[in-house]
Amino acid sequence: MENQDLSELIQLFKKLPHDVVPAWGIMTPHHVIEHLSASFRMSNGSISLSQTISDEEIPARLTFLFSNEPFPKNLRNAALPAAGLRPLKTATREEAHALLEKMKQQFEQYFSDNPYATPIHPLFGPLNYEQWHRFHVRHMTHHALQFKLLNP
Repeated sequence: MENQDLSELIQLFKKLPHDVVPAWGIMTPHHVIEHLSASFRMSNGSISLSQTISDEEIPARLTFLFSNEPFPKNLRNAALPAAGLRPLKTATREEAHALLEKMKQQFEQYFSDNPYATPIHPLFGPLNYEQWHRFHVRHMTHHALQFKLLNP
């Protein structure tokens, strides 16, 4: 799972049944696709977020990022509402998936144009291309497990 290509993982979410009940959490299939797009927006220069951890915590976070330890379930992102879900930004899941593919393409283009860029991830700090790629694979794998697109 960890070595899957980003495009292959994105295609898994295209097959996501509209009525699947996640193994944990409150997101709907539509919400998780938009959630994944938002994480690509952090890494492709579309949005800038502040680092929420101290610089001293970064080495341990990067060690975790490159480990095979699973992401915690039900982790609350401080940037999300305290309860409930954000309103959807796209009208359909198809539109949400097209946006996800576009954000992934912009991620690749951003780092092609800016190979030394290190956009901030709130929970991991500044990440280069390799680190962001690893984050996206791990993050999408986590949610693919959540929505039963992959087996544990």
